[in-house]
Amino acid sequence: MRRYSRRFGIEFEFECSWEKLRYHASRAINKVYGKRKYYSKKDKFASDFQLNKWHIKEENSGVAELTTPVSTLRDVPRICQVISNFEDKIKPEDDCGLHVHIDVHDLDQYHIMSAWLLSEKSIIRCFPLTRRRNGFCEKIIDRPQISRSLIAKILEDETESASHGDAIDLTEYEERKTVEIRLCEGTTDTELIRAWVTFLIYWVDFVKKKNPSLLPCAKCNSLEFDDLLDQLKLDKRTHMVMEERYEKYHKSPYWV
Repeated sequence: MRRYSRRFGIEFEFECSWEKLRYHASRAINKVYGKRKYYSKKDKFASDFQLNKWHIKEENSGVAELTTPVSTLRDVPRICQVISNFEDKIKPEDDCGLHVHIDVHDLDQYHIMSAWLLSEKSIIRCFPLTRRRNGFCEKIIDRPQISRSLIAKILEDETESASHGDAIDLTEYEERKTVEIRLCEGTTDTELIRAWVTFLIYWVDFVKKKNPSLLPCAKCNSLEFDDLLDQLKLDKRTHMVMEERYEKYHKSPYWV
């Protein structure tokens, strides 16, 4: 699958009432996507229907969630335009996350996990401490001694024990052939949204090109951040945003 045709969806969490999110999100969606392009219900539901529409829902009491339609990279400017219309009217709090679901039907789950284990530390170092000590986006490699192991040593266990609270969540792989990346903090920063989604789509493209039989022979976390960026071959704008994020956060304590 070509990177520009790979499908994804984004979940935006906001610590506000469903009514407040609906008020602002519905107006922004109508402005950018047109009428009748969203489904809204004050309830917690799976976004597995009306996939061509935005979903506005209540995730938990006091937490509301906005989910994009199934999209491709060509849709990112419009998604960002919707979010930019929120201005300062609604903002995520520290506990909120931005989750990206990616279609990976053309990749084996062990292939995906191998590549993640190769580069988890480099990726996580682009995010603040609030995401490193968070039960909703747990590291797969959670101890320094494991970080020195061969990927093959932990690959099967970590893939089979996939949890919805992991930074990379493969629990929907069997049923939907998707992977969820839960690492990013909640945000309305459209430049971060654009860069992070682009980074992930390029990362999946990078995974696909890696020989799945050789990846387990590498050590966990052995792909340094600069080498990862070089191999992803990102556009200049995305490269710059991710590099700035790494420079900002990489010196924070990692094993927390």
